[in-house]
Amino acid sequence: MLSFTNSRVDLPRFRCLGWRPEQGKTDKEGNSIEDRIYNRKDFDRNLVIEERTDIDAKKLTEFLKGFDSFAKTIVFCVDIDHAERMRSALQRHNSDLAAANHKYIMQITGDNDEGKRELENFTNPEEKYPVVATTSELMTTGIDAQTRVKTKSVCKRCGCFQLYKRA
Repeated sequence: MLSFTNSRVDLPRFRCLGWRPEQGKTDKEGNSIEDRIYNRKDFDRNLVIEERTDIDAKKLTEFLKGFDSFAKTIVFCVDIDHAERMRSALQRHNSDLAAANHKYIMQITGDNDEGKRELENFTNPEEKYPVVATTSELMTTGIDAQTRVKTKSVCKRCGCFQLYKRA
């Protein structure tokens, strides 16, 4: 049996407490945003706040740069669109590493053929790339990963990034 250590990085509290638009707030297309309190069940499904995705990507990037930028990392997202937005945000925050190899951050979802082809490389500890995988449901049922270090970022729940490391 493997033993794991667990680290936690808390995210801003508005992720948990909800958000209410100021009066007259509009979306990117100029449509009025319904005046109500949006909570974590709404985020990235009914309501996309790009700043929120950017904050998550920035926090995860800071964490990985302080730990190991090449630790195999899985970012679980609420759906395929969220996985793409998170991949894009992570790529912006890791532009140096992504420029060195475009496979540094990959979206590995059921609709992404290139990402699905990279799943075996992601789970193989001998393969350097991809390092960070954003996914929605494809990898939530379990994958046979032999990597020594994985970070699990739970974007669909309130709270934290978790690091699991074989002790």
